Amino acid sequence: MIAPPASYISHLSKDRKFARVLSDQTPLKLTKKKQIHLHLCGSIMSQQLSTKVAAVIYKRFFNLYSGTPSPGQILDTSYETLRSIGLSGAKVNYIHNLARFAMEHGMDHRVLGKMNNEEVIEYLTRIKGVGRVRAELDMVDRRHEREQLRRNLTDFSPEDVKQAESDRDE
Repeated sequence: MIAPPASYISHLSKDRKFARVLSDQTPLKLTKKKQIHLHLCGSIMSQQLSTKVAAVIYKRFFNLYSGTPSPGQILDTSYETLRSIGLSGAKVNYIHNLARFAMEHGMDHRVLGKMNNEEVIEYLTRIKGVGRVRAELDMVDRRHEREQLRRNLTDFSPEDVKQAESDRDE
């Protein structure tokens, strides 16, 4: 869990309105998606489904395994079993393709993190079932998380907050 530096909280808490808001908040929790194969599985599962239905299927998927499933475990899960949790035949094939690719070529978040945008897209779109848009969305998700983390840690000094407060009060 990453919390803003104490100096930010201390400074903002001097304002009654900020203090009240901050007292009701829990620290922002940012997590890296280290299991990229699972993130992409979730993306495949949720395509063209409502959020509620996708969440139910994703929960059923995880209930098939004790713990976090590896690409090998996913690949070993039969077509019929994956169909029984509500996935279409095409989605089962795509998920198996993804797991097979992860096993054969790897899907390490540290390696993908060092690639530029086009390299990530080119790498992920080699997987049947992961098109350019899906790869771009995954890339945007991961880069947005890094950018959000960077902003949370570096962009707002107490002086920035003071300036924003004085601008607001004018």
